[in-house]
Amino acid sequence: MSTFKKLVEFERFRRAGITTFTRGSALMSIYVEPGITAEGLSEIFGTSKECVRAYALFLVKLGYVEQRVTDIPGRRRVKFYPTMAGIELAEGGE
Repeated sequence: MSTFKKLVEFERFRRAGITTFTRGSALMSIYVEPGITAEGLSEIFGTSKECVRAYALFLVKLGYVEQRVTDIPGRRRVKFYPTMAGIELAEGGE
C-alpha cells in the first residue's frame, strides 16, 4: 500500500472519530470476522481481553460496532458485529 493511500485511509478513519491505528484495526478485525469475541481480538492484538474490549466498546459508542450477548449455561459470551455504518467505513465509504 502506498504512503499516500495509507494517509487517505487514516484520514477517512480520523474523520469518523477513530483516531488511533489500534481502534481502526479493531474495526477492520470485526469487519473481517463478524461475531468475534474479546478473546479472539486479544489473540490478534496480543493483549488482554480487557484492553481489546475497551477498543470495541469505543467503537460501539461511535455506532460502528454492536455487541450481542449470548448466555451459555455458566458462561456469558459477548460477540462483536459491525453495524451498517461500520461496514461502510471499512469498505471505504464515509
